[in-house]
Amino acid sequence: MCILRTILITALSALSSLPITSSAVPSIVGGDTRAIPIVLTPLSGSSGEIATTTLIRDLKNAGVFDLSPPAHTPSYSVTGASTGGRIEGSLLKSDGTPIFTRTYDDASLRQNAHFFADDIAASLTGSPGIAKSVIAFTIQKKGASPAIHLCDADGGTLRRVTAPSEYAVAPAISPDASYLVFTGYSSGYPEIQFLDLINGERHTLARSPGTSTDAAISPDGRSLAMAMSFTGNPEIFIASLGGSRAQLVTSSPGAESGPTWSPDGRTLVYSYTDGRAPHLIKKRLPSGTPTRLATGTSSALAPDYSPDGNFIAFSTADSSPQVAVLDLRSGRVRTVCAGSDPTWAPDGRHLACIYRGKLIVADTRTGRTRNVYTGPGRAAEPSWTR
Repeated sequence: MCILRTILITALSALSSLPITSSAVPSIVGGDTRAIPIVLTPLSGSSGEIATTTLIRDLKNAGVFDLSPPAHTPSYSVTGASTGGRIEGSLLKSDGTPIFTRTYDDASLRQNAHFFADDIAASLTGSPGIAKSVIAFTIQKKGASPAIHLCDADGGTLRRVTAPSEYAVAPAISPDASYLVFTGYSSGYPEIQFLDLINGERHTLARSPGTSTDAAISPDGRSLAMAMSFTGNPEIFIASLGGSRAQLVTSSPGAESGPTWSPDGRTLVYSYTDGRAPHLIKKRLPSGTPTRLATGTSSALAPDYSPDGNFIAFSTADSSPQVAVLDLRSGRVRTVCAGSDPTWAPDGRHLACIYRGKLIVADTRTGRTRNVYTGPGRAAEPSWTR
């Protein structure tokens, strides 16, 4: 058994072709979709126009604001100025009383606008914003090896973080976006690679016989869960990121894959198959009894816990892949959109997923989707910071 400090994620593509009964999953009906009325006065100053454009896009992407409320509707208001990329912004109540006034002085104008937008969202909704969050995913262009990229939640600031000639797949980004891990093949076989996104440091984390796949970083960023097959069929193991022997979590005649952590780090949900269509299993750590989750589908894989712990997003597959959400409180399951490989946003409302090789974001309340990356190449395996 090898020493591990972080994780490896590899999709089990063969499972995605297994059939489901799509009629068992009702269409999304949405929740409370009432928009919060807000009036944004264009920011003044030399960089005010660009700041305003970015801020408007961020607030629209949040999915909770009406930026063009009817006249005479009591509305929150946003005012401010931006010079040299710096932003001084205020959020006001409808009577003009300030909710906050803050200065944003990052080196990046886009980042300043993102932080302003997220402060507005957090103040008015009580949930984290998504503008400053980061999505890691792979892009494979024709004739080239897949490479790992990062982008903002709006698709901007796209950057490749692995070498063009390097075969790199299955990224998992840390909760604070300070590092990621991925599957690399530099030695000729799959191995876990670590990449520090702050200083560029990278090294190999683990090598072991068999397959090590579908790893997930714990919410506190200190541990990882993964499927490893060096003992035979794939089982779920857990190891600390600081370096420890991987501890066996499951022991079954079938194959486990795609573990995801509950927000408190005390429960895992993963996909299980014994040669039939995969389904979801929930297990309390360290030694709880594995329990099958009722998803209303004939197959379920690639689960992802929501940040509040109330929902599990997962992939199903029929004639085309679908993304569904299981409400752990009510047991209700509903489809969100066509696609696969869902990953939750920090706000617990949006999901990033893959649709026909494009990276998209879906609003789980309304079912609306927007494109984040549409090419060139095919996107895959998104991982969203929390």
